Amino acid sequence: MGLLETRIREVNSAKILRSNFRGLSVSYNYTVHRNGRIWIIWNPSTVTVLPVVFHPQFIHFQEWVVLGDFNVVRDISERISMVLPNLDDILVFNACILDCGLIDLQSSGCEYTWTSNQDGSDRVWSKLDRALVNGPWLAKFSSSSVHFPPAGISDHSPYIVTIFPEAARPRRFSFLKFWISLPGYHSLVKEAWDIPALGSATSKFLAKMRNVRTVLRQFHKCNVSGLQKRLSSLKSALDECSLALQMQPSCPVLLQQHRNTLNSYLNLKHAELSMLAQKAKADRIIHNDANTHMFYARIKERHNSQVIGTITDHHGNTRTGPAQVIKGFLSYYQHLLGNSAATHALDNSLIASGARVCSSDWAKFIMPVTNAEVKEALLSIDPNSSPGSDGFSSGFFISAWNLIESDFCSVIKEYFRTSRMPKQINTTLITLIPKKKVV
Repeated sequence: MGLLETRIREVNSAKILRSNFRGLSVSYNYTVHRNGRIWIIWNPSTVTVLPVVFHPQFIHFQEWVVLGDFNVVRDISERISMVLPNLDDILVFNACILDCGLIDLQSSGCEYTWTSNQDGSDRVWSKLDRALVNGPWLAKFSSSSVHFPPAGISDHSPYIVTIFPEAARPRRFSFLKFWISLPGYHSLVKEAWDIPALGSATSKFLAKMRNVRTVLRQFHKCNVSGLQKRLSSLKSALDECSLALQMQPSCPVLLQQHRNTLNSYLNLKHAELSMLAQKAKADRIIHNDANTHMFYARIKERHNSQVIGTITDHHGNTRTGPAQVIKGFLSYYQHLLGNSAATHALDNSLIASGARVCSSDWAKFIMPVTNAEVKEALLSIDPNSSPGSDGFSSGFFISAWNLIESDFCSVIKEYFRTSRMPKQINTTLITLIPKKKVV
């Protein structure tokens, strides 16, 4: 809890704390202001608060959430009015947010948080209220969000920031493209793929994919786990080599050691950047920006942008929290898809009256699928696209095509021949991702 303009002298603070906030911890700014204008009070059994800067106007913590009416929009789309907002104000506001390292917290509810309450075309709607957070906040409270309920009798919507607990869930396997460039990757995949398997073409293919997934998990653990510690260790070793070369600049042993250490460091650094770029969906800038801080910030921002903390269900009820949100979506889709309905018989006379495919054309539909057609279809999929339910993206299949072509094409041909697809392949992950800043 934050108290402003307290006007309580320091000699009286202990008495007030004992009588009103027994058992709670407090931080105030008496060291920089004689009346201690700001008090921060919290329950030490539920939260840890570590102030880092004290000032007469503020107490600064590592984690920032900046709330309130900023009296300016960030974009012209955040205002509905006959008069455009001041573009200079927008530029200054966005520059301030950028300089402070802040981003908008994922929000739900009312998109426009203020109205002039005038009639007709004179009414103005604007998003003046918002919650801005910094990187440390997202690192600690990645599933937090802000909800803007209807304004009621006020001209401003209230706002509620909720910090949801991180849901414990097993980590899914996900193919990482940079594995391809690591030593030993191709031989490891080939060894796993060549393990004999029994059954139909599809059964053998699924068994081979399981083998590859198993060895790649171990490969990642041995080559990538503890990346930060390994990079730090290599950087220290590189610095030691550089200092030793200052003393013996012509020593061939030290020169070779420095070269080997530098190559190891650069290879591992490139692996880190590739992994972060894939997670951040920012692969297009990896060749231009080696700033890992930017990638980590983008990953946090992307994770928070996918948080759905509050929804209004199809009955008009507000649901808050992961469990309630999931129930709301399930209820909606069960209502939408769960009821059986009678199907109407085809009207053959109506079909006959329209354009029809001639016999020479429909024969092409039942021609056997060729390996070239399968490869063309696979290459048309973006290698950077999200993986399937098994964790493998098209990037894996494209990179291993010379190894898997025969098995891969056999599965496709078997499907067209039998019209049957096992559930391990015919599976879809339904992911609900907000497409707007306010949902």
